[in-house]
Amino acid sequence: MPSFIALYITAARLVWGFKFSPTIDPTTGMPIIPDHSIETGYTSGFNVRPHPFPCDIRPRSQRVKEIMVMEKMEALEELKRFENYSDE
Repeated sequence: MPSFIALYITAARLVWGFKFSPTIDPTTGMPIIPDHSIETGYTSGFNVRPHPFPCDIRPRSQRVKEIMVMEKMEALEELKRFENYSDE
């Protein structure tokens, strides 16, 4: 499978499972919007990426959270067969 397909699957799973929202500024009560300006919102150099920014990431629903916890437990059980694996 080409790596870009794995990237799309990962992005789809994140969007399926989580709601991404701006963090609310406790002083003003307004959302903190990341700087997305080309000039100031990104690092410079060879590996260009956005500067760190606060965001609120929550499960989309209680049912989605239950599914994610169940899948995690099943994956951890499956990983036990590999020597030296730890969830820490």
